[in-house]
Amino acid sequence: MSLKIIEQWYSKLPSYEVDMPLIRLDTTVYTPRQILDEVRRKTPVGTRLQTKVEGLRFGSTLDDEVTAEERLIKLLEERPIRIAALVDPDIGKEEFSSKELIERIKKKDKIGKSMLKTEIEHMTAMMKV
Repeated sequence: MSLKIIEQWYSKLPSYEVDMPLIRLDTTVYTPRQILDEVRRKTPVGTRLQTKVEGLRFGSTLDDEVTAEERLIKLLEERPIRIAALVDPDIGKEEFSSKELIERIKKKDKIGKSMLKTEIEHMTAMMKV
């Protein structure tokens, strides 16, 4: 395990990602900034986080729907959108506010599940930058 690997990974992340929840360890979710800090300080948590990050970078997939939901809600609350052009064929609606999207994510309806799946794919991609 190498601090250099974590620093290289962190340096390649987009700036908007460094303070977004990404890795769950036990009951705590860590942002990339927190992960880097723990690894640099050589804490036991840092060692566990480093192992997890390195495993995800080199093959494993990230499948954490709870963290994906937290990320999406944080994103929609911090950067609200007026209208999202998504299609819900069941009700024929095509435009949703941030608040409506948050409700759908929490309900895990078709659109909510689709957003969660996409976010998990994005989170996995962030591990491989």
